[in-house]
Amino acid sequence: ITYGDWSLDVCSSDLSASSIRDIQKTQQTVAVEDQRQAGVLQLIKLTDVQTAQTGDVIRFTIRFRNTGELPLSDIRIVDNLTPRLAYVEGSASIDEKHPGSVTIDPNGEGSSVLTFTLDDALEAHGTGTITFEATVR
Repeated sequence: ITYGDWSLDVCSSDLSASSIRDIQKTQQTVAVEDQRQAGVLQLIKLTDVQTAQTGDVIRFTIRFRNTGELPLSDIRIVDNLTPRLAYVEGSASIDEKHPGSVTIDPNGEGSSVLTFTLDDALEAHGTGTITFEATVR
């Protein structure tokens, strides 16, 4: 935003040698529209095995990525496990680049809901990884 000054002097022979001075401020607003794309969170969930039997432990990896050009904030990634899987206590983690927390709650179907919450915004094109383990029932 820029400002400019202009003044107006009014003089008249009818004013008996006095002068009226009026100072006005003009304002010019210059803006640029932000053409960047909003953030979009892309998730990919992978396992370390292709098949598993009852009693096997599966390691899951969730990769997340902001595909947009603006940061994303207040990110919560929720994974509702099927009743065929039992979460392995203490196995969930978020990579060290993205501090955050993990909460484990029952899902009412005999398994767990894992909620991963990032403490900070995920920058444009930023990536991260979440891992956890579950036992096949």
